[in-house]
Amino acid sequence: TAAGGTPTAADLGLNVTGGVLQVVQSHLTAPLSNNSVSWSNLTTLSITPTASSSKILLMADIQTAGFNTTNAFRFTKDGSVVGVGDANSNRSRISFGTHESSSSSLTYVKYQQKTVGTKYLDNADTTNEITYAIQWANLNGTSDYANINRSYSYADDSWDVTSTSSFILMEIAG
Repeated sequence: TAAGGTPTAADLGLNVTGGVLQVVQSHLTAPLSNNSVSWSNLTTLSITPTASSSKILLMADIQTAGFNTTNAFRFTKDGSVVGVGDANSNRSRISFGTHESSSSSLTYVKYQQKTVGTKYLDNADTTNEITYAIQWANLNGTSDYANINRSYSYADDSWDVTSTSSFILMEIAG
């Protein structure tokens, strides 16, 4: 700015397109299991955008495990599904997930966890509060459980673990 002038928000690095305006996080620490094909909320977060031109970056990192399961996840925005794959015949539309084999030659999968996740950039289009969720289902619908933050076997021993998962929202200046 000119000497004695009033700095603009851009001069101060505020509300500059692409800048991070706010961050909210959900940190999941409990071990969970699911054998339902019905979608249910795993975690929710709310954010109130400072401008309707803002973008909201959704980031998910979920620790999963299973045996003969399809650990499936999708994002919702105020109850409506967002950030999923295109419709394609009878295939389920998800944001991210993993299928765990039941092959007897792959018994090691009972003891491993893997990180699955994705990122999705949404338009805020409002300055009202927005509630985002990660929904979870076991799309195999078997008696085997899909798991979060734990292995399939979940042995009561020091070599088996309990882990954490996270869901982060970032408001990005538009």
